[in-house]
Amino acid sequence: MKNTFAFLLFIYSLMLSACSKYQNPDFRSIENIKFKTATLAGDVVLVGDMILYNPNTIGVNVDEMALEVFVDDSKVADVVQNVRAKMKAKSDFSLPLEVNIPMKEVFDELKGGLLSNLLKSQKADVKIEGTVGVSIAGISRSVPFSYEERMTIGGLFGSSQMK
Repeated sequence: MKNTFAFLLFIYSLMLSACSKYQNPDFRSIENIKFKTATLAGDVVLVGDMILYNPNTIGVNVDEMALEVFVDDSKVADVVQNVRAKMKAKSDFSLPLEVNIPMKEVFDELKGGLLSNLLKSQKADVKIEGTVGVSIAGISRSVPFSYEERMTIGGLFGSSQMK
């Protein structure tokens, strides 16, 4: 009984010291943004890769991603993706993104001139912000991120990188 208590105390102290040194993963970039599908009658689907870095000495589970997409300060999409992935220790990790932009949202912004501004300037300020849900040893955290890029609209039809 005494040995069991000592062993459990030792395990608890190891877990406590590991948790106290935990660092949130770092957001690095969004890469390979391109159109997956686009139709006039339906939605525009953009895909890409979010690059994160795990600075911890142990792996971290990625559970969920929730983000909002803004184009020229107009919110055009909300995304929630359930994810089941593991980030290796001390390494970069690529998290696939898929953003569904309802064309109705873009056309509703016509009154504010979003679509006409995009067609005239061929450039847009794209902002993506949200959280990535991670867990380690049963403890969950939400890691916030925010990212902005002035993009050339034509660049979205090919491969592009936002840093």
